[in-house]
Amino acid sequence: MLAVVSMALVSCGGGNSSSSKRGPEITLDELDDYYNVKSYKLETNAEVKGKDHLDDVKGTLTLVLKRNKEEMKLKASQIEGAHVNASAKDYDGIKTLFYGDCDGLIKRIVKENEKEVTLEIPIRGVDPTISWDSEEKKNEERTAFYNALTKSECLAEINLYVDLKDE
Repeated sequence: MLAVVSMALVSCGGGNSSSSKRGPEITLDELDDYYNVKSYKLETNAEVKGKDHLDDVKGTLTLVLKRNKEEMKLKASQIEGAHVNASAKDYDGIKTLFYGDCDGLIKRIVKENEKEVTLEIPIRGVDPTISWDSEEKKNEERTAFYNALTKSECLAEINLYVDLKDE
């Protein structure tokens, strides 16, 4: 049985990069000039998997983007690939919390140039513990990542990366 933990939909304020007191900073890389983040939602099965199986976590990151008035200069044919990742608060250092490929989604929104778009990106968790100094450090890292996957206020940032083809 797959249970899904859902974080409340958090509205993010204006601007290209957005953040709220409770939510993460969200950046859109090459799309920052064209879209603003209206809201996000992260759904995972982290509570079912537990903090000792973070690399088995699966879920969906939903980003609702609103088109701004900037003329779209980016073309779908320029996009080589795209992915999303995130990091946790309460963690000393930068490590990826989850990862999701979204090449086709990003090409589609650039091509269609809609006023508002919802991206549903499948994500998978990443084990934060590549090397540990101690059992205490191992537990600290896993707890920070688990909390970020289950509590929106523990997510530090979400980054969408768009890789462009060399011209």
